[in-house]
Amino acid sequence: EEKYNIILREEKSKAELMTLKAQIHPHFFFNTLNTIYSLSHSDVPQSQEALLKLSKMMRFAMNEENLEKVPLQKELEFVRNYLDLMKHRLPDNVTLTADLSEAKDELEIVPMILLTFIENCFKHGITTEKDCEIKIETFLTGQTFILKTENNIFNFQTNSLQSTGIGIENTIKRLDILYPENYSYKHRTEEGKHYCELKINLK
Repeated sequence: EEKYNIILREEKSKAELMTLKAQIHPHFFFNTLNTIYSLSHSDVPQSQEALLKLSKMMRFAMNEENLEKVPLQKELEFVRNYLDLMKHRLPDNVTLTADLSEAKDELEIVPMILLTFIENCFKHGITTEKDCEIKIETFLTGQTFILKTENNIFNFQTNSLQSTGIGIENTIKRLDILYPENYSYKHRTEEGKHYCELKINLK
């Protein structure tokens, strides 16, 4: 009976993960295609470069579809490509600082688990009315991977997790399923800035 219940829970978790990933991927690609569409009107060479980066990201997303984990270095390369794409669309009043650590070859992570935290910096942290700053940092402490983000906050409702969008809510569910008791997520807003810290034990 207990063994049957464990199998049921595992199958339920797998089904939930498939649903969550299906929601995250279109959400991300829709935003990225909008970026490239805007570029194609103003700078054709840059739009071509952006399409090349998007194709690399799509290849990663398709290749990892059935993988439980991928090398951390590949996940970080995916994030770098995303940030390069975002640089194309940032107005001049936005400063982006990104410091992504190099990863040890043997470390692996669940694929596309970092993206929504980074997306949110741009979603809530940009306005054309004043100077904005976005900081993104990743580093390793032993086998613990840490992502820290900092951004200005505009049009953000702090009274609901849902207000951060479908991506964050789904990603937290994925973390609950895949890294139970092996991750922590802290975020706070103070003096007009939002701070996020995600820690994952990759053992």
